[in-house]
Amino acid sequence: MKSKVALIFLVSVLALASSQTHETFRDIVIQKVERKVDVQTQLCKIDTRLDIKNERESPMKEFYFAIPSESSESLRFFIIKDNYDSSPSYDYKILDNLKIKNDYNATLYKIELDPPLRSGQTKTLRVSEVHWGKMHPLPKHITTLVF
Repeated sequence: MKSKVALIFLVSVLALASSQTHETFRDIVIQKVERKVDVQTQLCKIDTRLDIKNERESPMKEFYFAIPSESSESLRFFIIKDNYDSSPSYDYKILDNLKIKNDYNATLYKIELDPPLRSGQTKTLRVSEVHWGKMHPLPKHITTLVF
């Protein structure tokens, strides 16, 4: 359920981002999204795999990824790369777009694809996030009775 909400959130922010940039993103298709969350330690590790396809006529040079603002405050590590371990990571910029921050409560990451995704080409991207301070133990306090 959370992955569906995240996907809807991601697509809505991508649509908004397309209106804010020179390029249009209506011909970019997110074919598949897989998300794995590891909460076995005090760190919250999130790996998201995105299969994207460029259906427009020009190459795609950039891709936008959104993280909710409340999650971006605890974000300690962010990397995006191709879906294999030895691939180099892509460069990214955090966009200070106040409209997206205020209207959608999100932080937008602009990922520079090098080489650009050609027309008709499909690419699998892996986004890795590590959050600190997101996990809170429950119950917060355990009372004991001494007889």
